[in-house]
Amino acid sequence: MPVYNGDVFIVEALKSFFTQYHDQIELIVIDDGSTDDTYKVVSENFKEHIAKGVLVLCHQSNAGVSAARNKAIGMARGKYVTFLDADDILLDNYTNSIIDVIESYDMDVIEFGFKTFIDSDKINSCDEQFVHENFGLIEFKSIKNVVYEKSIWYPCIRAFRKTLFDNYSFPVGVRFCEDMMVLTKIYENVKYVYHIDRTLYGYRINDAGATRNIKPDYHSNLLTFYYSLPKIDAIHIDYIKINLSYLLYKCYNGAKLPLLVRIEFLKLFLKYAFDGNLNSRKKLILGFPNSHRLLKRILKK
Repeated sequence: MPVYNGDVFIVEALKSFFTQYHDQIELIVIDDGSTDDTYKVVSENFKEHIAKGVLVLCHQSNAGVSAARNKAIGMARGKYVTFLDADDILLDNYTNSIIDVIESYDMDVIEFGFKTFIDSDKINSCDEQFVHENFGLIEFKSIKNVVYEKSIWYPCIRAFRKTLFDNYSFPVGVRFCEDMMVLTKIYENVKYVYHIDRTLYGYRINDAGATRNIKPDYHSNLLTFYYSLPKIDAIHIDYIKINLSYLLYKCYNGAKLPLLVRIEFLKLFLKYAFDGNLNSRKKLILGFPNSHRLLKRILKK
């Protein structure tokens, strides 16, 4: 669990884990240089868990969520790792469901459903969401294009074989879509996934989150990631680029995209114009972002 200034929700998050604690799981909390009472709140409310070693609490100078996650992965002793953000919660049967799969199957990644919420007291009425609609043990190549097209890259709705991170890490200094940047690479090495047909994670809609507070560097980091993609003709790589065009649009800061990038996006629009898997808004943004921007202005008037 990476946390920066999370004293408002972190107790609820940690309690959602310890109410279903399993002795085969360790929880590592990395306080990423918080300036509020995060460290104190965790220390005081969970001192018995810390004393028993079932909760490891570390403090580091502020280096960002990626650095915090990388540090925790390096410290983890288990065969599998997963993530919990400090403002989210684990839903009922989270630990037992994941442990049962680990003990029964040999897979690289475990995926499971989630709910987005604002008030945790009302989470039962929230809609269930899944990365895709295939469940059980799956050979990943059979659903690869679906996963890359959906582009739901939250690390918290997955458990990973820890060795998948041996050659990859979250990009330090990147504050937006850092999960997409590493998981699209990790999934290139995935052979089998197990998708649990159950919602196990609660993702809080937080106005202070990165997705709702666009910063200038988001745009440049996304472009850097675009340039790093393999130069191959593959559908799943095309889907990454299509989703990047949408994210670059959302992070628009007044700067024009490089000409070659715009040309490639237009070519992708022509190639996938009749792809039923892609929604119309993404297609329009891919081919004609300025037209979409103008249309939004007109509709607001």
